[in-house]
Amino acid sequence: MKKHLATICLFIISTSVFAEQALSKNLLEKYMQTISDVESLTKANPALEKKMDDLMLLDKAGAMAVIKSLDAYPIIKKSIQSAGFSGFDEFYDIGLRLMGGLFKTQMKQMPEGMTMDGFIMQMESRIVQMKKQGMPASMLTTMEEQLKEQLKSMKFMQKAATNVSAADIKFVGNNIEWITKVMSSGEDEG
Repeated sequence: MKKHLATICLFIISTSVFAEQALSKNLLEKYMQTISDVESLTKANPALEKKMDDLMLLDKAGAMAVIKSLDAYPIIKKSIQSAGFSGFDEFYDIGLRLMGGLFKTQMKQMPEGMTMDGFIMQMESRIVQMKKQGMPASMLTTMEEQLKEQLKSMKFMQKAATNVSAADIKFVGNNIEWITKVMSSGEDEG
């Protein structure tokens, strides 16, 4: 029994130490390369892409359950592990930390007194104004879909920001231009 407890404690400590690994350029480059690898798989399978897009609406346990239920999970797992991550759990945590740090950094850059709710209201009021000005329905539909996607992303980032560390916020703040460039180049490739 003591051996089992010691093993469990060692596992928890080693997991905690790894979970506390600071965000770094090297870590994020591996993360973004893995994202690219997984996205190339999802682009070939629209149903898989839809399931992956909906992950941001779920909590961690829900996301883990969905990922592990996918037929493509062994391929995704292999890609994640070949990049040096222990598994989807660690990979997901790094993504949350990155998104949380980005959210906190972006919130600091918003105009004085602007809140997330205020920003959302501002975006919605622009669409209302455009409707009043007679913008074509097809353009409005496109804008409304974009707003819906932005809101989904912002809510995910807001949720991710609840547990982001001061060190992660500092790293993201100090490297925001580099992170944005790396993320944009990943989007261009995918």
